[in-house]
Amino acid sequence: MANIERHRLTKVLCTSIVLSVSTFMSTNLLGAQNSDDGKPETGFKLNLSGIHQGDSELDDSGSNRVAELQKNTWALDLSARMPINRQWSIGSSIKYENQEFDWTRLSSGLVATNFFDNDIAPWQSVKQYSASVSLNYRPSDRWMLLLSPQIKYAYADTSRASDAQSYGAVFSAMRRFSAGNVLGLGLIYLNDLNEAKTVPYLAVRWQLSDNWLLSNPFKPGFSGPAGLELSYRFSPSLDVGFGASARRERFAVGAATGDNEQSIEIQEWLGFTRISWQVDPMVEVSAYGGYFFNGEMESSINDSRYDLAGQLATGINVSLSF
Repeated sequence: MANIERHRLTKVLCTSIVLSVSTFMSTNLLGAQNSDDGKPETGFKLNLSGIHQGDSELDDSGSNRVAELQKNTWALDLSARMPINRQWSIGSSIKYENQEFDWTRLSSGLVATNFFDNDIAPWQSVKQYSASVSLNYRPSDRWMLLLSPQIKYAYADTSRASDAQSYGAVFSAMRRFSAGNVLGLGLIYLNDLNEAKTVPYLAVRWQLSDNWLLSNPFKPGFSGPAGLELSYRFSPSLDVGFGASARRERFAVGAATGDNEQSIEIQEWLGFTRISWQVDPMVEVSAYGGYFFNGEMESSINDSRYDLAGQLATGINVSLSF
């Protein structure tokens, strides 16, 4: 089984890398740089990140402690971009993420090996593979449009990739103001496990002064792309950010029965502090500290909900541009 899993991982990563190299996608439109003639520059970016979350207790609807959970995550994200002309650019992005879950039984709660369902044991790891392609269009120097479809597989070790497919698309329209400030609106359509939804979001990158910047925390890993971050640049190579974001993840934990996938959804809010060091033009290192709060875990197996107690977290992200 271990050899099969390694072969499957190697195959997916190699296929994704070929897709990324061949289609040259931007990481995100707000972060794209321009050359002197106004065209987006061709480039690649590789992000390696790791996150450690402290212990968090799970309470059922009756406020009874059920179990204690600790989680570690590491992720690899590769993206690229390439201009077609002054108005059009294309790109792609692929990501692999592995989460390790450590469950602990609490004497006042149920046994941690069967509290979701007598037939489903709690998972020990969750893997996620995702790939996207984007098309960027600039009808003028002031406006930017983005369309980006995505496919994703997220599943626990109690499930299979064939039970875990979801897909969606992102559309956004952004306006560039003076001094390079950008403000826009976007719409996310997601056909996820047991759920399809459409979510609007605000895209912003606003230079408040020479040193202060308000933006979305686009760096992958710790914060996720949703939310707002206020950052202060001490020097060209050092800046600090403070922000908050919402994190949501849904993954398969068992075999699908008809149209019903056995899935778990975890929703949390996160407040964080970030410090980033631009080691050289190609390497940036970011360290994070934060606190997850107002967490909730929902099971589609028995339609139950569990509250997640707040927990401290730390993280690091290394970004390589080439």
